[in-house]
Amino acid sequence: MTIDETAERWECSAEKVLNLVYAEKIDGISVNNGTQLNIPDIPKPFSIPSNAKNSHENIYKYIVLAVEKENYLDCHLFGDWNITEEAFKAHMRELMQKDIIMKENDSVSESSTMGFLLTINGADAAKEYRASKALTVMKKLGLEILPQLIIQAIMGGK
Repeated sequence: MTIDETAERWECSAEKVLNLVYAEKIDGISVNNGTQLNIPDIPKPFSIPSNAKNSHENIYKYIVLAVEKENYLDCHLFGDWNITEEAFKAHMRELMQKDIIMKENDSVSESSTMGFLLTINGADAAKEYRASKALTVMKKLGLEILPQLIIQAIMGGK
């Protein structure tokens, strides 16, 4: 898609699309004939507030809210939080294990929120996230990604 087509689909300005491109927040961009950017046909990227605190609680929160809004979210959109793809996948897997999100089909990858749906528990979690602190929701849902889990994911399960 062109920048203008993308802006129309995402219901934002062309400037916002360009800012996401320049910030390297969109994967899969190509250049056509050396002059035109081709942006992949993906849902609008989820916008993480610039003042958001880097925490596991907020990673869960933004994944759940992105799935709820049908927005695109992957490790790159966390910006300077330096979330690895492996760590993002570990968070996605735990949310699936706790029956918060589910894949639309078996071919969906855990490296982004594309192709995921909220379960009934997930819809409740999203409502709670909008109304309260992320840590409260994590405790209520039993989410407790441990540093060892993240390390194992990064090291390939060793």
